[in-house]
Order: sequence, then C-alpha cells, then structure tokens
Amino acid sequence: MKILLMVILLVFLCCFTVSCQQGEELATVDVEADVQAIKDIAADANMAINAADIDWIVSFYADDAVRIPPKGPIAIGKEAIRSRVQELFEEYTIQENDVVKDVKISSNLAVAHVIFSGIVTPKSGGEPTEGKGNCIWVFRREPNDAWTCIYSIWTSDSLIYQTQAE
Repeated sequence: MKILLMVILLVFLCCFTVSCQQGEELATVDVEADVQAIKDIAADANMAINAADIDWIVSFYADDAVRIPPKGPIAIGKEAIRSRVQELFEEYTIQENDVVKDVKISSNLAVAHVIFSGIVTPKSGGEPTEGKGNCIWVFRREPNDAWTCIYSIWTSDSLIYQTQAE
C-alpha cells in the first residue's frame, strides 16, 4: 500500500511539474521583438515631436499616464497631457533628436532610457535654446499587445520646458 501511495504521489508530482513547465512556455516573451517595438515607438515619437503632431503624442500615452517634466507640474491622464503639449507647441517650435540607449522588458512592462538633444525656438521671437537631457519612459503592454507609455519623466540641462514649470 505504501508503494502504491508513493507511485501515485510521484506520478502526480511529475504531471504537476510538466504542466507548470508548459505554462511557462506559453508565457514566454519575444524580448527582441518587444525591444524593437519600443525603439520603433520612440522613433515615431521623435517624428511626432518635430512635426508638432499633438494627436500622435497624446496617443503615445495610456489613459492613466503620468508625465513628469523637469520643474513642472505633473500631468495625469490624456487630457492633462494634451493641454500641456498643446501649450508647448503654441509657444515653441521644437527640433529634437531622440536616441534610445537601453530598453528593459519584463513581461508586460518595459522601460526605455532615451537621451535627447534639440533646439527650441520661441514663436514670439527670441533666440533658440539648445538643450539635451535624459528621459525614462515606462510602457505597459495593452491587451491588444500594443505598448503605451504609462510614465514619462525627464531631465533637461536647459529651460526648454520652462512654460510647463510656471
């Protein structure tokens, strides 16, 4: 009887182990494809910034996104983000160059480190301002497998985003 119980327990443990391994295989992530998807989104974001494409920029963010500029008020949600981006483009022409330095993927979250440099020209006249900085974007994989930004925070060595700080 003891041997039969041991055999049943051993069979159960083997089945449990195999089922767990199969579940892990189903949950694997194509990290290279995800990293490339984030890099593609960053390239599109760079083009949207340079084109002052407010609609695309807002679509970059999740509905509950948080945007934290240097020295500025935090924008939470798409409408607040739209308002701040619109104010920025009403006052400035921006030519920016973004370079993705690193992307880390963990299941349904991704973090991108982006460095940027650019020139911001006041539309009301005045001298252009050159600037550079670092940005961290945190992305969430949505149910449709699209990545959306849930947190955006950056530093700047200039007052490029001064209007957002006031």
